[in-house]
Amino acid sequence: MKAADESAAFARLVLALRPYLGDLVLIGGWAQRLFRLHPWAQPVEFPPLLTQDVDVAIPKKLSPRAEGLRTLLRTAGFTERFFGEDHPPVTHYQLGDDATFYVEFLTPLVGPPKTRTSSVAGVAVQHLPHLAILMIEPWSISLGPPAYPLGSTPIEVRIANATGYLAQKLLVLDKRNPDARAKDILYIHDTLLTFGRSLADLERLWIDRVAPGIHRNAARMLRGSPGALFSQTTDPARAASRVATAAGRPVTPEEIAAVCRTGLARVFT
Repeated sequence: MKAADESAAFARLVLALRPYLGDLVLIGGWAQRLFRLHPWAQPVEFPPLLTQDVDVAIPKKLSPRAEGLRTLLRTAGFTERFFGEDHPPVTHYQLGDDATFYVEFLTPLVGPPKTRTSSVAGVAVQHLPHLAILMIEPWSISLGPPAYPLGSTPIEVRIANATGYLAQKLLVLDKRNPDARAKDILYIHDTLLTFGRSLADLERLWIDRVAPGIHRNAARMLRGSPGALFSQTTDPARAASRVATAAGRPVTPEEIAAVCRTGLARVFT
């Protein structure tokens, strides 16, 4: 799917979710793309990494609305695609019959995993560890034309703040499969470049908001992660370099490791 088509599909999703946008947080590749619209961001020369899915964090409970999320999505032309044996099953809400653009709903895992999924406002949600960090102090981003065909009035969406985004990527990195890990490392690298002039602001956000909201063991791990993960050029950094090269923006593994090491050390003091 071309970038313009993705933007149009994303706008269609935003319009469908509009009654719930005050409770939802965009947390995946689309959050990383929208970072570029934040006042702390600086211009970067490379295009955002394309992603098929829109990851949306949702609270475990929502106040009732006139229509559930499932109804709103179906009215907007999204269909359900089911995976696995869970009840409800893991579900991709894809636009029409084209599986190249879809949304997944995710919620924080609290305590031991009793079930992988549940239902909120009519949609299936997956329970994932370390997701709560992405819902701390979300940023509000205003979207509208010409980039996003949302009508004459801009619409506010909430996205994970960049510090929480980096923190969550680091906390789950060793649990990811090699392909996903390589992509996540590139997301970390790109986020640090996007906020290269504002790392002090991300550090303050870490100290004042993010660190106090997570377990002290997770905070300790994050403070040690730059040296532990990026002290030298590793196979995951090489894989991230291949992802970047395939996207038309060659960057060496050494450059990726250096940006991640120095940038993360600055944020997670």
